[in-house]
Amino acid sequence: MADVYIPYKVIFTGLNADGNELEAYAASKSLEGLTWALSTTINFSVTGKYKSRGDMSKSVRIYMSPARQGSFIVAMNAWVVANPFLATVALGGAVSIVAPYVNKTIEYAFGKALGNISEVPDGFKKYYRRLSKDERNELDTLIQRIEPPLSRAHTVIGQTATEVSFKSKRTELFKMDEVTK
Repeated sequence: MADVYIPYKVIFTGLNADGNELEAYAASKSLEGLTWALSTTINFSVTGKYKSRGDMSKSVRIYMSPARQGSFIVAMNAWVVANPFLATVALGGAVSIVAPYVNKTIEYAFGKALGNISEVPDGFKKYYRRLSKDERNELDTLIQRIEPPLSRAHTVIGQTATEVSFKSKRTELFKMDEVTK
């Protein structure tokens, strides 16, 4: 299995974001919280382990590209490297298999932490069933632990933007706004 590249976009809209700018402090605090939650979640999806301290797995690297206009858009790109856990849960290593699994993990964990979903969604069930009991417990821990960074990620809401959406290509994985705040 070769490295898998998964492109993401963080799109800020409303208020200052519509003028292609954000208040620096609020934006940096939001991106820090979002990046922490994202790194932790992708690390889990690739290793099956929740990790909050020290270095994350070498199987995941997340990079940020410069912001571009169109409201206010920040590119975040994940590079996922082969490992036995990923091959077992995602049933292979091709981009067409790994990216949907990682995206469904993000969608489930963030959706649950933000209070948008209560049950395992159909699109994630096939992956969820492949997790051991210990890995499911790790996922539950992850969901509880990403709530504080997601609270920080909401810093921009109502202050310099009204909404933050997180997309993989054209698919929205989650949205933050006054309702999820």
